Amino acid sequence: MRVADTESSYSPISRTLHWVIAVLALFLFGLGLYMRDLGYYDPNYQRLPALHKSIGLGLMLVFVLRLAWRLIVRGPRPLASLSAWERVGATWMHLLLLWLLAGLLASGYLLATGDGRPASAFGIDVLPAIFSLSTSAQAWAGQVHLALAYALVGCTGLHAIAAFKHHLVDGDVTLKRMTWNPPHPDQSPPEESKP
Repeated sequence: MRVADTESSYSPISRTLHWVIAVLALFLFGLGLYMRDLGYYDPNYQRLPALHKSIGLGLMLVFVLRLAWRLIVRGPRPLASLSAWERVGATWMHLLLLWLLAGLLASGYLLATGDGRPASAFGIDVLPAIFSLSTSAQAWAGQVHLALAYALVGCTGLHAIAAFKHHLVDGDVTLKRMTWNPPHPDQSPPEESKP
């Protein structure tokens, strides 16, 4: 199995990290919205927030692995067919997605440990609490967490629309490079200078 990315496509490791993060983040968003309407006497009132925190900590681990992997492996070159604004837009969108996810995870950590107890995943303490938050600070962290979640899902939607635009309208291999049916190297020429 190929481990590193090539100039034309992402490796199975890069693709797996990408899709695991996407699926977990979207699942947590839906779960978080559902939890907001739970009443105190609902049987899921305690269970679902604990599940949300546990999966969120798993997402944090995968995110750290993704960042470490990107420091080690460069990733494919942009397609030669992309315009300058598409390259700049793609770069900024990827950075924005990373920063939004980092902020979401950080605010989630603050919510999970704001009462001074460590963050636990499936009943096991995995991250210590750095400090306790006041009730108002916890409420503020919750608002930030929700706002970042909406922003992340919105940007993820734009990211997906752009990928399908490349696939369906432009007919290039942008989307295929991140799927389990990567393009043949001949389909994805490396970046070249334009006249």
